[in-house]
Amino acid sequence: MLSPRILIGGESFRELREGNYAYIDKTALLEDLLGQDRPKVALITRPRRFGKTLTMSMLHEFFDIQRNSNNIFNGLAIAENTDFCATWMNKFPTIFISLKEIKGRTFSHSYDKFLSYVSEIFLDNSYLLHSEKIHNRHKERIQSFIDEKVKQNDTENSFLFLCKVLNKYWNKKVIVLIDEYDVPLYYSEQKGYYDEMIDFMRQFLGATLKGNDYLELAVLTGCLRIAKESIFTGVNNFECYGVSDIKISDKIGFTSSDVDLILNVNKLEYKKNIIKEWYDGYRFGNTSEMYCPWDVLRFVSNLKYDPNVLPESFWVNSSSNDIIEKMIKHSTMSIRQKIEKLVSLKYINERVSEYLTYDSLYTNDENIWSILYSTGYLTKSETESKNGTTSLKIPNKEVLEIFVQTIKQWVKTVIDKNISHLLENFWKGDEKSIENILNTILLQTISYHDNAENYYHGFATALFVGTPLEVTSNRESGDGRPDVVVADPDGRRGFVLELKHAESEDALEAGVQEALDQIAKFRYLDGLPAGMKQRRAYGIAFHKKHCAVRLFR
Repeated sequence: MLSPRILIGGESFRELREGNYAYIDKTALLEDLLGQDRPKVALITRPRRFGKTLTMSMLHEFFDIQRNSNNIFNGLAIAENTDFCATWMNKFPTIFISLKEIKGRTFSHSYDKFLSYVSEIFLDNSYLLHSEKIHNRHKERIQSFIDEKVKQNDTENSFLFLCKVLNKYWNKKVIVLIDEYDVPLYYSEQKGYYDEMIDFMRQFLGATLKGNDYLELAVLTGCLRIAKESIFTGVNNFECYGVSDIKISDKIGFTSSDVDLILNVNKLEYKKNIIKEWYDGYRFGNTSEMYCPWDVLRFVSNLKYDPNVLPESFWVNSSSNDIIEKMIKHSTMSIRQKIEKLVSLKYINERVSEYLTYDSLYTNDENIWSILYSTGYLTKSETESKNGTTSLKIPNKEVLEIFVQTIKQWVKTVIDKNISHLLENFWKGDEKSIENILNTILLQTISYHDNAENYYHGFATALFVGTPLEVTSNRESGDGRPDVVVADPDGRRGFVLELKHAESEDALEAGVQEALDQIAKFRYLDGLPAGMKQRRAYGIAFHKKHCAVRLFR
């Protein structure tokens, strides 16, 4: 039976099993990977926080010849296949490395971290130094890795060499597990040393995976399927299991039945709908309902202490979201229009490729949609894809919030560039200049509210947030409620904005007149604080990316 105990952030399979913490059984993955037509090299790509590292820890425990894993696999699906376990469980020397922390400021910094990890792996296998099976020259080389006294080309060939000596000692081929293989590439592109890192990783992976006579199986995980020609050149019998692939589509991440199991054991079945709304929505291969494990476990853990706690965007805080920030920063008008469609919970049809390189992510629209799809910011919609395109949508409310918050920051950046000039014209009463500036801002920004009325009201209010002015929205003023009131007490001046949404561009003038009539009817100017020497009111009508502004006279 599934344990109700939750270990937040637990990525060690042994720790979860020995500590009797909740573990959703994904061990059937082993049979899928090692079926009759198995690859020599398998790459599994999934968004962050979907359990890739825990999966690799499980594989490590299952394969490693230096471990006895019978107890921690007891009761799980794979243990029922006794013949399979007799062939594979704890039968192979295994090398496991995670590259998730290779995030150096420079190539030298990242390389030093990488070498330190490699040194620890050789230290874990230091028993080789005492074996008569290993040649003295090889022992000297092992010691040089432990002492981190090797050249870069030695590091590039380190796993090939370790496979060789492990094979010599155990008389068994070696299994290599490389977790988050693409993290060094992603961060090197951010910090400006991508060419150095891609060359190093190409040499390292090439030596480890290509023509390695001592290799039984290699499994790699990451967020992106890096283009083969850029990093896996010459690696044959290579199979990728990405977000579009059917095989193992339900083996990483939580399915709907997995979530039901977690909720049932914690007596939280009544929370299924809100968990579905916030954390479901991913479609991997032919599995239509996939949840982010990190989010589900965090929220369930919170619910156990407070049944009324609200869901949070746990995923957004688990790593940087600069992919969205960069995408919006470099967006064209076409991309901005599609983002507006997505945040309105509609779908778009785009060509996507899962074969990318980190230095080309923002070079064209197809790459931008591809990176958002591969990293979990977008997923396949229920709508059938046509003409070689993929129907894409935002998967759930949590990811929608990431888009909205990032868009808000971008809108603020655009506003900050224009606010000084805009305010100057509000004080002067230059309605035409105000209109031109607002139209410029509207064209450069992205709508993010659920309807036009909400968006334009929020947009108008956001114009003055962060200025030293007093801004009130929809408060009592005069005989009615104007949309926005802006006051400058020190300058003894203020103005009122009444906003309207027009159904078409041709209807803008009528919308403005309606706003002016409302200002007059309800005497909005009387609602400005007493003692104001300068009082102005403006009627503004919006339609999509256009507005019309008129001064109340």
